[in-house]
Amino acid sequence: MPHTHAPHWTDTLATALAAGATRILLYGPPGTGKTTTATRILSRYHRVTLHADSVADDLAGGFRLRTHNGGTETYWSAGPAARAMVEGSTLVLDEIDHAGSAVTSTLHAVLDDAEIARLAQDAETVSPARGYRVVATMNGNPADLPAPVLD
Repeated sequence: MPHTHAPHWTDTLATALAAGATRILLYGPPGTGKTTTATRILSRYHRVTLHADSVADDLAGGFRLRTHNGGTETYWSAGPAARAMVEGSTLVLDEIDHAGSAVTSTLHAVLDDAEIARLAQDAETVSPARGYRVVATMNGNPADLPAPVLD
């Protein structure tokens, strides 16, 4: 049986980061360490695992309920994409190829070039701070991604 090597994600990601890449896609067979490598190398990140039922709130945030002074109140909770943009840190989008159509427009907003990326959050619009970048992972072929996401 031939010996197969798992991709060297550490070298691949480190090279892309050193080159100043701000939108990085790691793709390859499942279980080869793409997400593990990203979360070990990056010093500051916010991570979300996408799936067919993901919605915009999973990325951008939304109103939540909490108990307060014996009653219930709503409050805004920023999602991982909004937090990464505001902080100028990295957003790790795990399993980007599993995201359903309900989150595609939000993905487009967070993946866009930093000069034009905008994310609607409650009553304001969030723009990426210096240092914001996205590392996405997937098990399939990049050509399988929806055109707006791949763009």
